[in-house]
Amino acid sequence: MGTIFFSRLWQRLLPTTLVLCAGVATLGMAVIPAIADAAPVKPLSMAIDKWLVFDPGKPGQDSDEIENHRDFAWKKNWQESPVWGGRAGYVDTNGTLRVQTTLQPGGRSRWVAVAHSVRQFQLMDWRLAVLKKNGTLLFAEGPLDTPLRAIAQKVDAFQLTHNRIGILQEDGAFLLKEYGFKPQKVASGVKGFQVLVDRVAVLGRDGSLWLHDGGSVGDGFGKLADNVESFQIERGWVGFTQRQASGGNSLFIGKGPLRDASGKQLALKKHAGDVADFEFEMTVELSNKVRSRLHLAVVDSMGRLQVGESTLDDSWVPLKPISGVTAKKAQWAGRHLLIKSDDGSLQIGKLRDDSGDFEQPVAAIGKAALAEINQEGRLVLGRNANELRLIEARQKNSSPQQSLAEQSAPPSRSFDLNDETVISDAEASLNGIGNVQLSSWKPAHARRAMVGKQ
Repeated sequence: MGTIFFSRLWQRLLPTTLVLCAGVATLGMAVIPAIADAAPVKPLSMAIDKWLVFDPGKPGQDSDEIENHRDFAWKKNWQESPVWGGRAGYVDTNGTLRVQTTLQPGGRSRWVAVAHSVRQFQLMDWRLAVLKKNGTLLFAEGPLDTPLRAIAQKVDAFQLTHNRIGILQEDGAFLLKEYGFKPQKVASGVKGFQVLVDRVAVLGRDGSLWLHDGGSVGDGFGKLADNVESFQIERGWVGFTQRQASGGNSLFIGKGPLRDASGKQLALKKHAGDVADFEFEMTVELSNKVRSRLHLAVVDSMGRLQVGESTLDDSWVPLKPISGVTAKKAQWAGRHLLIKSDDGSLQIGKLRDDSGDFEQPVAAIGKAALAEINQEGRLVLGRNANELRLIEARQKNSSPQQSLAEQSAPPSRSFDLNDETVISDAEASLNGIGNVQLSSWKPAHARRAMVGKQ
């Protein structure tokens, strides 16, 4: 069995193709004209030649980074080979971002300082975005020694994907940076957003949810729903929780474009009530045939967890309650589900093939202040504020010397919870760890909507 991964060439060419096609077609979306300034949400519409402005990509560090600082001495003679999901990073309590890379299967580099005064960061393959404490967003693509350069100011939240960067500014303006072009403002009055290769969703401060399908957002958004609390988009799927007059939030899920060729609105189905958190994920695996599934996890206000699996031909996902689990948040990584509780306790389960059931009872991991899991079969835990531990999913009966690259695809592996390796460095022990992330072809930050602090 092997998982289908999209090539970097496909990731780069598809967005460009979609952008060019959008210049001559509306892609089934109604253009939303500019509306009154008093309105909470203001999707913008403009000609494609005015919206897409080429970004020459001149290198250069942010003004407050000093290249000859001793923390950056590692950049001299730096060598690195790309490995999917190979990077891990953390921000220490001093605001220094430190990153570790996989130089070769089975071997890892030392931790190196990449930036100072960091508020947040995101890793994705060889892409890196860093939000400074002063609100400046920096970006680099390539080996880790590639200079970071400023692409936006006064940034509240951001999201890094394979071909796009979504940027939410402090005043509620939403900017979108297409691959190779400068960021452009596409909406205002925005509270949250999520960006995919060919779909963008924004949540207004007034609770309205807007969608755009296609490669060029310059032709406007379409409104989907009001009174929305949270949402997620995944390939052709969209899900959101909506406030109900009777109290609580109900989960609605739909599959397809906002409007089809005949102009018919996307059909939505209520899947659950009293929802506190949800996450779905589409997986594509190759066994005897290509097999695509949508996995859904729903947590209600009492912490009860329900899990379901559906084929992509069906827009309904049947849910089954999972006994003995109290959850606050659930996070998918292939068929693995990481379950987080209010008190910091963690559990992990793995779905059986062609079933909404787990292969075996959900396993307890213990408490951890920080936890991150990726598609490539790596789980990083912050057992305390000064140490990071790594658990890798391995194929049954594989030898410890066998690299992950020599084993089967991640969905067929399982995590050995008795095999933890300390991967943090002396700086982590000295300064503490603020947050941690793993790189991936589909990292956690790209699966959920990003919400600003305003």
